Amino acid sequence: MAKRRKKPLLKRLENQADRFLSLYVRAMAKKEFGNCPLCGVNPIQCCFHFISRRRKILRWDLRNVVGACHTCNWVERRWPDLSRAWFLRCYGLNLYLEIVEESKKSFVPTKEYLENIINTYKDKKVD
Repeated sequence: MAKRRKKPLLKRLENQADRFLSLYVRAMAKKEFGNCPLCGVNPIQCCFHFISRRRKILRWDLRNVVGACHTCNWVERRWPDLSRAWFLRCYGLNLYLEIVEESKKSFVPTKEYLENIINTYKDKKVD
């Protein structure tokens, strides 16, 4: 039987950081909005990123995420204007332009950075 290869350490840490951020953001959104804030109908099921998760400088930034339903997360790929309009109504143009500019910066997460993200969101409680 072939031996399973372990994922590289940074990839494992990214996955853990994603998981703890998602749990925190979904709990926060449920408390604040109840249902999905984008459509207002479905229950919150995932962590929605306004700027793609590929832009790692904003991947774990609370300004870039909100709890949402799977449908709204999927619709984002087809009609991104709907979520952008929601963001602009709720948070304003200045914040949106700020995170768009920040997303253009180059960033490679380190082990220490990811461990800090994990520890931050693992221990955070939603009041």
